[in-house]
Amino acid sequence: MNGEAQYSLICLEGVQLSAVIGCEEWERRSPKRLTVDIILAIDAAQAVQSDAVEGTINYAQVVQRVVAFAAESQFQLLESLVDGIADLILAEFSVPWLHLKLSKPRVLRGVEAF
Repeated sequence: MNGEAQYSLICLEGVQLSAVIGCEEWERRSPKRLTVDIILAIDAAQAVQSDAVEGTINYAQVVQRVVAFAAESQFQLLESLVDGIADLILAEFSVPWLHLKLSKPRVLRGVEAF
């Protein structure tokens, strides 16, 4: 290798969340089930060289923090919640970039999730 960062993509799919979310009063009466897929870019050079967990991030901690953040949140919009999750991961786990897909299942008739 030439000393440049070697990025790996780590996918945490189907992370189950519970959050109070929605614009209508009836939506906010109880937490809703949400699902988030998280794709993290990880600088894997150290982990690849050492084959040791200390060279990467703790994925269980990422999931734990995201689940706790969602449970404590009171956002109206999915857009606000996903932005908060992104900010949390970027700040606490120092990944160079990430991709999130947040889904709210079975809300609209004829739509599996949005």
